[in-house]
Amino acid sequence: MAEIARHTIGFANRDPASAARHAEGYGYLVLGSEPENLQGVKPIDMAELDGGVAPYLGRDGPHWIPQFLEVGGSTVLVVTVPPPAQGNPIYCLQKEFSESTGPERINYRNGEIFVRRHGRTERANAADMRMLQRRLGAVRPRLDVDLTWWEQESRVTPLDLSDQAVGAWIDGQRRSLARPIPPPPKRETAASMAGLDIGNALRGLGHLGVQPENRTPEEYDKQVEDYLEEARPALLSLLRMQAVRVGIGRLHLAVLNLGDDNFENVVTELFLPGAVAAFFDVRETEDQLDFPARPRKWGPRTFDYRIAAPFMPHNLGIERLSPGKISNSGSSTVRFAPVHVRPQHKHSLHDIHVVAIAGEASLLDGTWTATATNVSGTAKGEFTIPLKDPITPVELMRQEPQEDELD
Repeated sequence: MAEIARHTIGFANRDPASAARHAEGYGYLVLGSEPENLQGVKPIDMAELDGGVAPYLGRDGPHWIPQFLEVGGSTVLVVTVPPPAQGNPIYCLQKEFSESTGPERINYRNGEIFVRRHGRTERANAADMRMLQRRLGAVRPRLDVDLTWWEQESRVTPLDLSDQAVGAWIDGQRRSLARPIPPPPKRETAASMAGLDIGNALRGLGHLGVQPENRTPEEYDKQVEDYLEEARPALLSLLRMQAVRVGIGRLHLAVLNLGDDNFENVVTELFLPGAVAAFFDVRETEDQLDFPARPRKWGPRTFDYRIAAPFMPHNLGIERLSPGKISNSGSSTVRFAPVHVRPQHKHSLHDIHVVAIAGEASLLDGTWTATATNVSGTAKGEFTIPLKDPITPVELMRQEPQEDELD
């Protein structure tokens, strides 16, 4: 009985891929027959057979199917062991026993592990144990997470970049930069006739000075038109920066652990297709800003001659933790920094700002994936972001920035 259990454990501890190459993975143990010798066995009641083997296999032992068959006038016992599968436990002997093999006796201890090797059932070695551990690892916890809103759903305001909307912004810029109608000539005073500028002289007592306009009207008008021509194709980079500053596409997302296992270093990627870009903060939009300098408005300039204090960055010496990585290339892929998510808990991700261009759709449909270091496999799903009515460049540039985006 114990020998049947030992061989059954060996068949049950096979590698699934290797076992599948023969007899579709089934293992067969034949008792009462060997090459050129059909000696047969004495049939016994199946209940008695099961009762004799069960103590060695245990209640959670491998499945085995015994069957007595008549072959050539003799009875043989055929034990069938189903194919091994990924995720099967590592089976071991549940009760010690010993057997004689010629002049020596072999003792098998409770907990010993057997495998099949070259047609024989032998004790497992280190390589066998690594194989069995890999097989067992296939049932590690599944990454059961979801991407969701941290508190409540947010909506993104897309940019209206139609020819009419952009044209209205260009016209507004042209009007604001237009040269004022020149005032009528001043009547000369005694001071002016003497070559004195009283205003500038008074300013000289303080810190201010005035430099007269040194461009011709034609030169200034050309500067304005050159600026507007360069600004039109570069307007999107300016609007993206302003959109982040005023928070019209700010989203606060979270990873939700739906299971009962801890997930470590969960990295979540959100993919947003189409004419869309994403940013963690306004600094990223400033780095990508490609917008021409606005011409100095027509007229004299006033200078302050006081020595200005040197500029000191507000975050000098403070290293910011990376919130993740974003790739904006036609579409947008947001890779959030790794987080640890406890069972049945929701973990906040860093805020992102999504800047979309208005189209016909009222929803922004994206997809997401997530991986963890302590769990195999990838979780994935879809994520939908609702859109508000579009905003024109003129309306957007009139809005005030959010205070926390200026820190």
